Amino acid sequence: MTGGGEILKIGEFSRKFNTSIDTVRFYVESGLLLPEKIHNQRNFDSRCVSDMEEIQKYKDMKFTIADIKKIFSLRRLTGFLGEHRGYYLEMLGKKERELNSEADTIRAALSMVDIERNMYNQNSEEKKSKSEYGIPLPFLSMTACPSCGKGLILDKAGIENNNIMTGDLSCECGYTCFIKDGIIVVGDKFDSDNDVPDLYKLFKNIYTQENDEDLERSFRTHDWYTRRIDFNNLDNKVVLRWGTGQGVLLRTFVENVKSFENSYYLATDNNYQLLKKVKEFMENTCDKRISIIFIAAKYDEIPLKNSTADMVIDTFSSSDLLLERGISGVERVKQYLKKGGMWYGGYVYINEPYPNVLYRYIDKLGKFSQDNVENLFDDMEKLSSSKISEFQLDTEELFGVKTQVDAVYWMYNGKKV
Repeated sequence: MTGGGEILKIGEFSRKFNTSIDTVRFYVESGLLLPEKIHNQRNFDSRCVSDMEEIQKYKDMKFTIADIKKIFSLRRLTGFLGEHRGYYLEMLGKKERELNSEADTIRAALSMVDIERNMYNQNSEEKKSKSEYGIPLPFLSMTACPSCGKGLILDKAGIENNNIMTGDLSCECGYTCFIKDGIIVVGDKFDSDNDVPDLYKLFKNIYTQENDEDLERSFRTHDWYTRRIDFNNLDNKVVLRWGTGQGVLLRTFVENVKSFENSYYLATDNNYQLLKKVKEFMENTCDKRISIIFIAAKYDEIPLKNSTADMVIDTFSSSDLLLERGISGVERVKQYLKKGGMWYGGYVYINEPYPNVLYRYIDKLGKFSQDNVENLFDDMEKLSSSKISEFQLDTEELFGVKTQVDAVYWMYNGKKV
């Protein structure tokens, strides 16, 4: 016998309640729905419709499936009559107290969200009035011609708040570079803006991407730097960042630094347009200000006197250079570092054995061997080194051969002697 009314098959029944067939089957297996089974086919009648409406009502009231099964059993056995009605009321009272407690927690969380949003809205308004980064006048004494090493002469300077925003720099040997948008620019760096990502979208893609392995490697890299750099002792220092990229480590540095009096952070990168984006991003989002000097130049064209930097930070820039030009650039950048200066770097090396299809590229592969990478720092005092990640490196872009090699992210910290 059925409960009368229209008889529905399981697909029709699931569509009526906008739920999946698997969910309906689960309710049947749990004993919440009791359709008749005729010729291996379940028939859902008006009683099933009524039960399903009750299930959805109790789910809306945040009852668990286990609680709903208890309620259904109580109703089916007793009809909520006599003292059993009191037990049902107790269940409703308990759920009401639970929901009130959750509501209090949610209201408190909403209040915290509101406070946090207001704080950042206020900070955003304050940031709008802050000045742009430029080239501090005292920094000019640290500049030098990368060709002959002599000091540079400033001409046609546009100065705002003691910062040079525009101007020409030249050497008596004929070398020239210029300052544009508060950035020292060496050579022709004006690539198309279309090739430069929107940093807000880029960062969003990074932290919402599903590749947890890549994210973890990135986090481990930045954690390695923040654990080793002495952020409490950075007054009267020059920090040279080789290859600023999207500025992630720059932001990390600024957030962690405790004091940076009479110091400069030199954010260098070969891509002027990208560096300009990073500069604008820092101006618009960072509420802590330190003296950051943006320099668009190749590693061997940075207009900086040798033995000026107290610290060099290299996050895989030399590995990228090795891929592009077959040279690491480490020896040249070491010249910017003063004696006793600190070097912090991240590098990629490729483990042997190599796949047979790659042996024709053995000379290039050899430059990425562990020994070759570690030998770049033979003339420095090693303070620490560590492998932070082992991974499979695709070689199609490197060698035009579709295969993989075993690679390692290796971190190094040393002192120039």
